[in-house]
Amino acid sequence: MVIAADGTGQYTSLKEAVQRVAAGTRIRVRPGIYREGIVIDKSLEIIGDGAREETVIEASGSDCIRMEAERAVVKGLTLCCRAGEAGLEFFGVDAKKGHLVIEECDITSDSLACVAVHGANTVATVRNCRIHDGKRSGVWVYWRGRGTFEGCDIFANARAGVGAGKGGTPEIRNCRINRNGSAAVWVQPGGEVTVEGCDLSNNKRGAWKISGGMLSFLYGRKIVSRNNRE
Repeated sequence: MVIAADGTGQYTSLKEAVQRVAAGTRIRVRPGIYREGIVIDKSLEIIGDGAREETVIEASGSDCIRMEAERAVVKGLTLCCRAGEAGLEFFGVDAKKGHLVIEECDITSDSLACVAVHGANTVATVRNCRIHDGKRSGVWVYWRGRGTFEGCDIFANARAGVGAGKGGTPEIRNCRINRNGSAAVWVQPGGEVTVEGCDLSNNKRGAWKISGGMLSFLYGRKIVSRNNRE
C-alpha cells in the first residue's frame, strides 16, 4: 500500500488509508506534507518511503499519532504537532494501548510532551529518534506505562528531557539528553527510571531531578539507585 500526497499512490490521505486497510498491512508513505492526525486502531506498519525530513505528518487538532492497537510500527517520518497554534493541547505521539515501535522519526509538539506513554497495558519502544522542542517534556511516561528509548536525541524541550511518574517506568539507553529547560531526567512520585550509557549534560537544572520515585543507573552489571531522600 502506497500513500502519496501528489496522487501517485493508492491514497492521498494517510488517515483514510489507515481507516480502510486490513490489519497487518504495511503502508509506505511517500514524501509530502500530510496535515492530519492518525489513530492507529489495528496492527499496522507505517513506513516513510523517502527522506524523513520530507515526509511530514502535521496535526493541529489532534495528536499526530494516537496508538490504540495491539501492535504497530512507525518509521522514518517527521511528526509535528501544531495544536498549540489553535489553542489546543495534544501530544506528538500518544501511546495509550498495546506495543508501539517508533524508529528513525523526528517528533515535536508545541503544546504538550512530544511522546506520551501511559496505561498498564502500554509499551513503547523508541529507537534512533529526534525528540525535541516540546512545549513540556520531551518524553512523559505515566499511569504504569512502560517505554524503552534507545539511541535517541532528546533536546530543547521546555521542561525535562524525560519525565516519569504515577507508575511510569521508562528505560533510557545510549541517548543524548541535552539543552532541556529542566533536568535531563525528572522522576516524579511513583516513577521509576533506568538510565544506561546516556549523555545527560547541558540541561538547565542538571542531569536529574528526583521529586519522588526512583532513578537507577546501570554500569555494566552494577546498578546504582537514587531516590528523593538522598
